[in-house]
Amino acid sequence: MRSLMESPFPAPGKTIRVKTFLPGAGNEVIELRRPMDSRLEHVDFECLFRCLSIRQIIRIFASLLLERRVIFVAEKLR
Repeated sequence: MRSLMESPFPAPGKTIRVKTFLPGAGNEVIELRRPMDSRLEHVDFECLFRCLSIRQIIRIFASLLLERRVIFVAEKLR
């Protein structure tokens, strides 16, 4: 975890390698690749936070963690 935290954030499409040690399994190298599609990295979620209560945001987040489908329906797209 330390090597992952100390490594710089990769550019889109780039890969970082993390060395791990698992007792009984030995050393392992894990490659983590940042997707090329970075469309959601610059999305402004301010409108979402203004329109929903904290309780609703927590429920949505919990649903996403449980891999449920979440559909937003609105009269206007701001």
